[in-house]
Amino acid sequence: NNNIAIDTALTMLIPPPKSCDTFVYVGAPILHKPSKKLLTGTGTLFGKNSDRPSEERHEVIRVRPRSYESTMSQKEVVQCTYINVPRDKKTLDCVLSRPCWMWGCEMGANECGVVGGNEAVHTLLANELDTR
Repeated sequence: NNNIAIDTALTMLIPPPKSCDTFVYVGAPILHKPSKKLLTGTGTLFGKNSDRPSEERHEVIRVRPRSYESTMSQKEVVQCTYINVPRDKKTLDCVLSRPCWMWGCEMGANECGVVGGNEAVHTLLANELDTR
């Protein structure tokens, strides 16, 4: 089929996207389930597109709240990918979306309605700048 050949050729010529797109819509209408009424201007909508490879397996996980108060005799730290951060005495319930191999997540939301997503920031080190 010629259409398949053209699609394949275009796929090989067009580089994959190299960006993450994130948007927030404050004041979004929401459906009040008990009354089945649409409430305008009361919600917030969060959306994120990830630039991960299309073959990469993602998982949506729930991380339940935890309390560390009884086990913390000294200030503990959580080892992240690149930094260590102080452990809090309590954590919140959250839902995360991430590649299955990754520590952390691409996007997520906690029980208080705080949402977030990562964004790629392309920068150069000072010695990589062309200062001619």
